[in-house]
Formats: sequence, structure tokens, C-alpha cells
Amino acid sequence: MNDVFEINVNDIASYSISIYDRWGQEIFNSTNPALPWDGKTKGATDAPAGVYYYTIQSICKDGRSNKKQGFVQLIR
Repeated sequence: MNDVFEINVNDIASYSISIYDRWGQEIFNSTNPALPWDGKTKGATDAPAGVYYYTIQSICKDGRSNKKQGFVQLIR
């Protein structure tokens, strides 16, 4: 049902998302908000089920900056 981890954004001048495995290794990053994480690693292989850490940084068109972080659980 939820095949992607997607962040809906509006009025963004700059955006980046990174997703890390439990060892702190980055497995996904993007600067395109239209490109959601589909549960695959940078090598295009399926990431194993588990909990992943994400960071999102953005700058709005009015100059405000935001940084969010948290966890997402991947269930296969």
C-alpha cells in the first residue's frame, strides 16, 4: 500500500533527503522532492526490512530553513 517514502513539499527553493541504515551508512539521497525512496539502496537492490534513519533539509522560497530527522520502518 505504501510503496514509497515520500515527502510532499510546496514553495521549496532547496531540498535534500538522506536515508541511513543502522550502521550509519547512507543508502539513499536525493535533492529532488519528486523522487521518493522506494526501499532500494544506491546499488538498486532491495534494502532489508528494518528501521532506517532519515534527515531532511530544506530552504523555503522566503528564506526559512528547516531540518527534520526521524525513523522510518521498512516492512517487506
